[in-house]
Amino acid sequence: MSHHADFTAYVSDLLHRLLRARGYVVSEQKKFNATTLYAGDVPVALILRGSLYVGLSAARAALLLPGTRPLNPEGVHLDSHYYPVPLAWLCDPDKLAQCMPPAMQSVRDVPLAV
Repeated sequence: MSHHADFTAYVSDLLHRLLRARGYVVSEQKKFNATTLYAGDVPVALILRGSLYVGLSAARAALLLPGTRPLNPEGVHLDSHYYPVPLAWLCDPDKLAQCMPPAMQSVRDVPLAV
């Protein structure tokens, strides 16, 4: 198994557990070198080339990941809502869970818990 495949399998398993714990039916779709994870029928994460991107509104991304820009591959016009997650967050499920939707609420624009 390649490093990319190992990373994808690890992150996919971690996100499946986080989302299932919140009551979501989780599925994934693989296309070329990308894996998209869904909570119900809404895409919530993208694993691409050894990086994790999470689907967030711009306002939520500004709170959780200040200064980050959405995924926008060079030469491709894309209105993306996928933001890169620091790899260190993969070792901190509580931090990563902040990017995941809480139990059975809207996936986007979920306010931060105070």
